[in-house]
Amino acid sequence: MTTRRWFGLLAGWALAVALTFVGIARYKSEPGLPAAAPARWPEASGLPRTAGMATVLLFAHPRCPCTRASILELNEVMNRADVRQRARAVVVFFQSDASVERSDLWKFVSQMPSTDIALDASQVERHRFGARTSGQVEVFDAEGALVFSGGITGSRGHAGLNVGRTDLIAAVTGPAGEAAHPVYGCGLDEPGELASNESANR
Repeated sequence: MTTRRWFGLLAGWALAVALTFVGIARYKSEPGLPAAAPARWPEASGLPRTAGMATVLLFAHPRCPCTRASILELNEVMNRADVRQRARAVVVFFQSDASVERSDLWKFVSQMPSTDIALDASQVERHRFGARTSGQVEVFDAEGALVFSGGITGSRGHAGLNVGRTDLIAAVTGPAGEAAHPVYGCGLDEPGELASNESANR
């Protein structure tokens, strides 16, 4: 093999690697569809609420690998005493078969402070609250008004301090920050994306 051909192959390989990393970075930084969240808590909802407290909802699909980071962020929030004094969280899972209830994610959420789990097998509640991306968070104050909607991670699958988490805390404890943030996760109306992520993480 000539030197010129060798360098040509090397350059082609380097370009392919670079494009792969660019694609990954773009995917991680691309937000999902925002929720069409209701301005007030829907009266028909069967999700639990505690009188006199705010309610923090997190909509989670168990096959979305990005959602684990969102739940880790919610855990950080709910471990704060000033938040627990004012709010209770509900993680809404979209799949109700036994495999979900045996999952590590389910077990982790069940041990989070001031947090309930709800099953929404038919996805009635997620449509009622307008969630379109796994990891969507909505906060309703004690009077039922929406005060936060969006994501609480800085990118897909990345846990760590970010503006979304900070503003979620502010929405509960005051003074409120930005009411809406990008949400990073799998599209709930795109089963192909969830299926491909499930296969990749087996």
